[in-house]
Formats: sequence, structure tokens, C-alpha cells
Amino acid sequence: MRSRRTRDGVRLVVAALILLGFAARVWRIGYQSLWLDEALSVAFASPPLAKVFSTLASQDLHPPLYYLALHFWMKLAGQGEFAVRYVSLLFGLPAVPATYVLGHALFCRDVADQSDRSDQPPNPTLFTVRGQDQTCSGEKGSAGQASRVPVSLRILLTAPCGRAAAIGVAGAFLVAFSPFLVYYSQEARMYSALATFSVLSSYALWKLLATLRGRWLVAYVVFTAALLYTQYFGGLVVGFQAIYLLGLLTTDRRRALRAIVGMVLVGVAYLPWVPSAYLQVQRLFHVPDFWKGQLSLSFLLEHVFAAFAFGQYPVLDRYMAVAIVVAAVLLAGLAVLARQALRRGGGELFVLGYLLMPLAALYAILVQNPKFTERYLIMIAPPFYLVLALGLLELARWAAGLRQAWARWTGLLTPAIIAVLLLVTSFGQLWQVYYGPGYRKEDNRGATAYIEQHYQPGDVVILMMDPYSFPYYLHSNIPWVTLQPGNDLDGAASSLNAILAGHTRAWMLLWNADWADPTGYVRQSMATAYPRAPVTRGFDGLELKLFDLDHPPRFSVRVTPSNPDPVDFGNRLQLLGYDLPRSTIASGQTGDINLYWKPMQQLDHDYIVSLRLTDGTFYYWRHDGRPAADTYPTTSWPAGQVVTGDLPFAVPVGTPPGTYALEIGVYGQGVGSDLDVLKDRKVPLGTSVKVASVTVTVPSPPPDPSKIDLPERRNVAVSADLELLGSTLSSLRTPPGGTVDATLWWRAQNTPLPPYRIQLQVQNGSYSRTVVDEAPDAGTYATSRWTTGQIVVDKHRFVIPPDAPPGPARISLRVLNANGSGTTGAPVGSPVDLGPVTVLDRPVQLTPPPNLGTPVNWTFGTFARLVGFSLSEAAPRPGDHLALTLYWKALASSGDVGFTVFTHLLDQHGLIAAQQDQPPGGGNNPTSGWITGEYIVDHYDLAIKPDAAPGSYQIEVGMYNPSTGVRLPARGAAGEDTGDRVILATVQVK
Repeated sequence: MRSRRTRDGVRLVVAALILLGFAARVWRIGYQSLWLDEALSVAFASPPLAKVFSTLASQDLHPPLYYLALHFWMKLAGQGEFAVRYVSLLFGLPAVPATYVLGHALFCRDVADQSDRSDQPPNPTLFTVRGQDQTCSGEKGSAGQASRVPVSLRILLTAPCGRAAAIGVAGAFLVAFSPFLVYYSQEARMYSALATFSVLSSYALWKLLATLRGRWLVAYVVFTAALLYTQYFGGLVVGFQAIYLLGLLTTDRRRALRAIVGMVLVGVAYLPWVPSAYLQVQRLFHVPDFWKGQLSLSFLLEHVFAAFAFGQYPVLDRYMAVAIVVAAVLLAGLAVLARQALRRGGGELFVLGYLLMPLAALYAILVQNPKFTERYLIMIAPPFYLVLALGLLELARWAAGLRQAWARWTGLLTPAIIAVLLLVTSFGQLWQVYYGPGYRKEDNRGATAYIEQHYQPGDVVILMMDPYSFPYYLHSNIPWVTLQPGNDLDGAASSLNAILAGHTRAWMLLWNADWADPTGYVRQSMATAYPRAPVTRGFDGLELKLFDLDHPPRFSVRVTPSNPDPVDFGNRLQLLGYDLPRSTIASGQTGDINLYWKPMQQLDHDYIVSLRLTDGTFYYWRHDGRPAADTYPTTSWPAGQVVTGDLPFAVPVGTPPGTYALEIGVYGQGVGSDLDVLKDRKVPLGTSVKVASVTVTVPSPPPDPSKIDLPERRNVAVSADLELLGSTLSSLRTPPGGTVDATLWWRAQNTPLPPYRIQLQVQNGSYSRTVVDEAPDAGTYATSRWTTGQIVVDKHRFVIPPDAPPGPARISLRVLNANGSGTTGAPVGSPVDLGPVTVLDRPVQLTPPPNLGTPVNWTFGTFARLVGFSLSEAAPRPGDHLALTLYWKALASSGDVGFTVFTHLLDQHGLIAAQQDQPPGGGNNPTSGWITGEYIVDHYDLAIKPDAAPGSYQIEVGMYNPSTGVRLPARGAAGEDTGDRVILATVQVK
């Protein structure tokens, strides 16, 4: 009787969860605008039935079941936002009870229900509570143990399959209120159906294996066919099922074969769609990638966990502590599953495979062709919640078995608190789904209404790149076109000329326009050719621009820069030149430089351009990014085609007036070093090049200092006429000889200022050394020229003296009034402590190392002698890493400049096949800190490409000034000049 009451209570709870899940999914379901994919669903499902099939086969990337359901539903309910999204609610809501029945069936170790039973289910076994086996039919352990368990938990555990019911109910609860699943049950797409059909298919398969009943065979065929006709990623679940059945063949051939018959019938049912599926999948592989970099397993796991547990990835930062606790519970559930699956297989093995196999399979598919979003794995959300529920229950069962009452009740509170935390965060994210900006869809409704309200005869609307949402909301005959030129620049120019001809204004509605216009040609051309008219509103997720077409369109593709100056970056990228629309810029303002690139070969790396504003010594601004649009990586550039990239640059507030250079370096993501600038395709000239000059002027009026973002604000009045607004030190830990950049932000209170000088000291106890004594801005912009209110950035570079003792040192600033007396003068104000720098303890070796490898005798400059080297092997293979060790003897310190060592592996044509550039010791033994007579052991790793051609390769070594790229001269043992490099050895790549 108690068991019957428990079952009835569980059923009431599940029914309540269904109603609550419905409420969660229907609330504000039609409030937001449709976004591109939803409007696409309406557009593809609206035509006559025959055209729906042909449209999907030729234009879409998904099977037809969802579109067919939407097609017939719209005939009954219309095409409003509420109506079209309600289909997803109807598809998504059954996942709530389906998760319950699946969890109950998988974790119940009892035989199948008598009404359904034809035989035993797979692997019927006992389950264990604290080492005491007890059956699901309610056998108790010792009376003493039972009395220690709280009554409610004891009733649950002793009811028939009570543990399974608890897991199922908890899993259904998490599904009902999952922000992730609620969101996709409110989106007019097929993903909620994908989750539901995956659960129903898996449940039907389990019941088929347990009962061998024909009705479950029919149910499995129907639900699995529906799964495959809903979304192709459903095939990952079917793949898991197939693997599970193959394993079952070895232990229960009869049951496995019965289920395999069902799988064959599913294949037969899917045959009519196979030709269309082939066309869609082929088209899918030709869709341009929009992923930045490679898809790592950690990225996938973090994003899937965050989406399932909280709704979306950015929430992790806000709820990191809760996330750690939930992740621990999930891992505990997985550990319990793995242990029980290894011990007895059955439902534990099934749910473990259901969760992990589709995830692993998707990662294997996408790792080389990354196009990932969390919804692609929505079909494994239900087993995720079941495992999470299992972890919570196991924690409660463990606590219930503790002997001490205080420990038992404290332990039982733990899963309760975790559940409450998860509940609070879930409801908080549900609120965000309904009202928060993080889940907000693009405001296509508002943007379309704005265009209609402000439309004038002669207008044309250009859509980039959503061609479905605007016509869905359009209620008038405004002319519109879609423009998605890709990297076809000539086609883009011709299209613009044709679209704009005869019109007086052009609206551009942009949604992820980098996908439609990856080179940026269309947007840049329009912005350059025509003036902007005001748009007085903003729209979530969209950008709306309006152009006055004050002259006929005459667009063409420029492949020749205004300032041609070819630069070869590593025989991979050639910079042809640049356009610089504005070369005089006030500090605090921005500019643009348009670079012309040509790939010299098909590029296998995603190359990044580092654009810097420099005075030749310091960088005042730097930005690293793709050379063209962010969604147009160099791996997509056709060899030999000219690609232009418009890169903005900034002149920071306080940059002293004068002439600066825009400097460029290029490196590949994950490569670790810049490409060499080459002369005649093989002679390195450094790793950067100055391409253009910019004249910086003083802004008028001066900027408000309170609105400047300073790393460390100080606001110290050094004198009545000079204020130190802020300061930074570039390095907080450095070895002796290491360089530190001190940046000071000054504000002139009253002018004219006297000729101030800056003095910086390194202090550690009794140790004190002056490391800087010079005018601000190295004397190029004297304080006497500053104007009232002007903010000036003042940069100084100094070297930690080689004799500085290890430990924390303070950097002290003093301002001196030179009064025309040179380097000495009276101090102004009190010293200012700029902060600490930890001087590292660098061991100095004054005796030769026991093994110098191959002895040599080459001198570089006046301070470095290479006395030996060793190689890991003389005959490496393609793909190997060649370890090179250099042994230096210091003849002196290099002074204020720390030099960089370059090591190159040159192929038969003298081209660089591998390289590593670094300061000696990876920066731990800078040449500016060398002690006369010491020996430095210096390690390098030359990675040989897997496709390197066999043959003889040479290793060359040299040193250069990293600020200028100028190499040191090299001399042999007899003092003979060997140029600016030496050839160490020859290796044979096999």
C-alpha cells in the first residue's frame, strides 16, 4: 500500500512538472522578434508541400520533419511569433516526462512491470547502499542502519525502484526548468524536437531490450526515424545505440538482434530522404568556416557544461563557485556510473554511453572543421541532468549512512544546499531568458518598422546577411536586395553599382556582416564613397546604416595601393603597400590604414598582423588581429589574390607630439614567432617593418583627466605646476640585466614649465642605483613646450643593474629642476614610490660547463663569444624537433640593450624551414645582465615541418637588436669578418 501511494505521489509530481514546464516555456514566447534562423523556418515551411521538399533539398541543411510540422501548424494557427514558436514548445515539453520514464527504467534494477514483462531486462542485478546489498523490492538492511536514515529518504529507498524514481523525478525537474531547454523550446527551430526524440528513442530501445514486445519495436522505429528526420546530429545518438547493441551481441544475442531489426527498419524508413541528405551534407562542408582558431576539447566541455547547467557560457564567470560545486557533483555522478557500469553494465552503461559517446563523436567530427554551438548537443541534455541527479542522490545516500547524527544531518544538508543553489541560479537564468540582454534576439521587428517609418521614395534596402527576417516583418513595398559577395570583390563592386543605380538613399541592415562581406569591401566602399545620414535608434544585435547617394555609383576593385612598398613576410605573405587617408592625428584620436596583401602560396596558418604605433624605441599603441575581416582568415585566401584590410589604429591620450611610425609584424596563431622580413626571398631583415609615418599633434581642448582610463592612478602633485596622474611598470619580476619600462602620465597645471628632468632609482635596503636620469620623453619634447592642461605620456626604459641583489626592490621617482645646468638640479617635491620589482636570483657560472659539445670560436659584437654547441641528432626526420644548445661566454655586458638570438634551419635554397628567436635562456639570462667571464647555456627547439623535403639543411645563428632589427657583426677565431651570422652545422633530414 505504501509503495502504491509512493507511485501515485511520483506520478502527481511528474504531472505537476509537466504543467510547470509548460508554463516556463509559454511565458513571453512571442515577445521577442524572430531572428534569421526562425524567419528562415517560416520561409521554408510556408510554400506548397512539394516546394517545401525541393527548397530544403536545394537550400537548407536540415531534414524535413520539423518543417512539415510547422507547415501544417501554420495553416491552422497562422505565422505570428507566438504561433510559429508554439510548435517548438509542443516538441520540447514531452522531454520532461520522457526524462523521468527513461531515468526510472535505466536505474531500476527490478524486473520490468508485470503488465509489460515478457522476460528479464538486460543484466538484472542488485544495487548497493553503504556496502549493504538490497533489492529494489524493498528488502531492508540492518535495523540499526535503517533507523539512522531519515524517514522520507528511507521510504524512498525502500519503495520498489525508489532510487530510480528519485533520479527520474530530479532529472525531469531539471529538464522542466533548464534555461537552455526552455530557450530552445521558445525558438522556431528543430532543436527542442531533437532533445525529445532522442530521449523517446532511447527509452523505446531500452524497453524493447527489456520486454521484447512488438509495441516497443514499433515505438523505437517511429521515434528513431523521427529523430533522424529532425536533425542530422540525432545520428550521433543512433550511433551510440548501435555501439551499445554491438556490445550486447556478445552477452545477449537474442535481445540485441531484435533491436538491430528495429534499427534496420529505421534505415528503411530513412531511405527516401537519403539523396536529399547527401546533397545537404555536401553543401554543409562547403559553408565557410566562421570559427576562430581550433576547437579544443576543453572549450567544448566548458561550453556544454555551462549551457546545460546554467543556460550559457558567460554565466560561469558570475557563478564560478556554484559551477565548481555542480561540476563536482556531476563528476561524482559520472564516477558512480562508471563504477557500476564496469561492475554490471545495464542501465548505468547505457546512460553513460548516451551522454559521452555523442559528445566524443561530435568533437571528432568538428575538431578539424570547427562549426560548433552548444545546441548541436542538445540531445544529450537529458542524460546530463540524469547524471547530475544521480550525483545529488548518491551524496544524500552517502550522508544517510554516516554513524554520527551531527555528521549525518550535516551531510544531508549538503546536497540540499547544492540543489537550492542550482535551483536559484536556474530560476535566475530563466528570468534572463525572458528579460535579460544575454538571451536577447536580434530586433528585426523594430529595425523593419523604423525603416518603414522613415522610408522615402528612391530608397533601397541592402540586407547583409539575413534575407528572411526583414521580409517577414515588412508590410509595404519597399525595395530590398540581399548582398553576400563573399570574397568576390569584382562581383561585390558590380553588385553595388547595379543595386544603387537610380536610387537616392541606401539603407544597410547588417547582421554578422563579416560572414557576408568577409573582406570588408562592401562596408568600406560605402563608407568611403557616400555620407552617412543619421539613424536615431539602435537595435539589438543589428546595425542599421543610411547613406545619402549624392552621386551615381562608380565602384571598382583597387588592387594597387596609393603607397606601394612591397614587403616579403617569410615567403608567405607579401605586403604590397598601403593607403593612409589621414596622416596627421591629434593624440586621443583614431585613424585607419588600408593594407594590400597578396598570399605568395596557399597559406596553412591563420596569420595575425601586429600593428604598432612606435617612436622607434617604445610602443604607444598595439593591436593584433587578422589582416582582413575577422571572419576571413588567411587560410581562406586564394594564393595570388590581392586582399585588402582596413585596420584602425589609435593614438593614445597623452602621446607627445611628433612623428611616429606604424610598424607591422606578422605571426601565425600557435606558431610562437614572427615571420622574418626577407630580402630577395632569403635574407632576413628583422621581424617587423615600418610602413607609414603619422604626425601626432596636441589636442584642443585638452582631455579631461578624470575620463582617462589609467592602469594605476596616482594624482600626485609633484609641484604647483606639475601633476603625476598615473604610472605603470612593465615588469614586476626580472633577472639582473632585465629591462623595465616605466610609463608616467603627467599633467601640466600651469605653463610655462621649467626644464624638468626625470630620475629613477632602484632601491633595496642599502643598495641604491640611479638607472634613469634624463628629460621627459628622452628630451624630444621638453617640458618648456607643454601647454596648460596638457597630458603627456612619458616613457623610460632602464636595465636592472647586473649587481642588483636578489629580492624585492622599489622603483623611486624624483623630478629635478635642471635650470639649464645639465644633468644635475634641485629636487622638486618629494620622491614618489612607483612600486616594487622583484629581482630574481640568477646563478652565474664562471667555470666552463663540463661538456661544451662541439667547440667553436665566434664573437658577436663586443660582448658575446659562442664557444660551443650541441645537437640532439644529426639526421632528424620531417616532423621531428631538433634540440639545439648554444654555449656562450660573456666578454662583457651589452649595456642598455638586451639582444635577441636567432636560430634558423635553412633548406637547400637558403630559405628558412624552422626558426626560434629568443633572448638567451628564454629571457632569464639577458645580455644586458651578463657578467664578464660567465658561461651561459642556451636551449632552442627547431620544429621541422612534417612535409619538409629530405636533404641537407644548415643551421645559422646570430644576434640582433629587437628594437631595430639590426644584427651584430660576427667574427671568427682569427678576427675575420663572417658577416652578421655564422653557419653552425649541416644536418641531413631523412
